[in-house]
Amino acid sequence: MSSPFPGMDPYLETPAEWPGLHHLLITKATELLQPQVRERGYYVRIEGRIWLAEPDRTVVPDLAVHHRAPRKAAQPTGVAVLEADQPVRIERQTYEVREPYLEIFDRQGDRLVTGIEIVSPANKSEGKGRELYRQKQRQLHQGGVHLVEIDLLRAGLHILDLPHDLLLRFRGWSYLVNVIRAGGSEFEFYPIILQERLPRIGIPLKPSEPDAVLDLQLAFERAYDTGPYPDSIDYAADLLDPLNSDDSGWANQLLIAQGLRT
Repeated sequence: MSSPFPGMDPYLETPAEWPGLHHLLITKATELLQPQVRERGYYVRIEGRIWLAEPDRTVVPDLAVHHRAPRKAAQPTGVAVLEADQPVRIERQTYEVREPYLEIFDRQGDRLVTGIEIVSPANKSEGKGRELYRQKQRQLHQGGVHLVEIDLLRAGLHILDLPHDLLLRFRGWSYLVNVIRAGGSEFEFYPIILQERLPRIGIPLKPSEPDAVLDLQLAFERAYDTGPYPDSIDYAADLLDPLNSDDSGWANQLLIAQGLRT
């Protein structure tokens, strides 16, 4: 069973489904790009960022919350000594975040030519993930490396290297792809409407060469077919991040027509 949506499936933007989809998209994009670039003297490599983060919601047993170490009995010394009350002490909880991305190298000299990022929720919220992503944008720009940014998440803060004021001129889009060519003087991006297929993206290599092409829709379809989504998603349920009124009515009729909602 394929996704009922013609392009991005908004039900996969949830915290439960997105991490798996992110990894599958990286894998399927690699499978599509590797044969194209290999015959032209390049190769695609999956890399990743790793950092420790604290969960947004800490779950601690009530006993641990209310437990305080007993106060020591004061010893008679004849000298007044102030002693601090015992605070509540709870061990910090951290978890390891792994964020994969793609890099295309020129086989001659193993030189990095193009970076491809699929934006995650951590990049679109305040914190370490956003800081590391901004750092990556700066490093690639300073190093003369192309960058392709793919944002398939409606929620969160703007993170792509595009002026937000420019995007306000384009109404109705839900997702974005941004292509930053090293040394380029133009903004090059794809505003993506929920009701349409995902685009075929030009992936820049050397300036004198034609682009490779990443069919983002095909990568998504292969990721969906590989994942558990036909079994794990309840399309009769409401979305955690609601659609706008136009898309909501359209999506409702789409799901009814396919027998996924009554």
